[in-house]
Amino acid sequence: MELNEYINQFPCYPHEELQNKQLHGVVPCSTTYPYDKVYATHKLIKKKVLKDGGDLLAISFLKGSEPRLEVGEKTQWEISGIVHDVQVLMSFPLQHKGYRAWCYIVQQMEAVNVMDNGDH
Repeated sequence: MELNEYINQFPCYPHEELQNKQLHGVVPCSTTYPYDKVYATHKLIKKKVLKDGGDLLAISFLKGSEPRLEVGEKTQWEISGIVHDVQVLMSFPLQHKGYRAWCYIVQQMEAVNVMDNGDH
């Protein structure tokens, strides 16, 4: 399975909602909903998934407007003002609605339960 086909199997946020999302300060042209790492079935992605990490996202930018990120780099993913730490697992070119785009597969870092203060 090609990477484009793999990415297309996951549902994406509606285009209207993308203005409230940013990776490394840049608004994407397409973003999948977070998906569990057990669905990382593509062989190139599967071997890069962090065992102690959280959900994955595929975040795409029109060619030329993508942030400059390296594989392994940690950055931030912002959704409606809520910031999540993520790590770039891989990046690759793809076609998005007929346009050349650049896609980053990122993994959310495991969140700490801030509600657990030990007062059970």
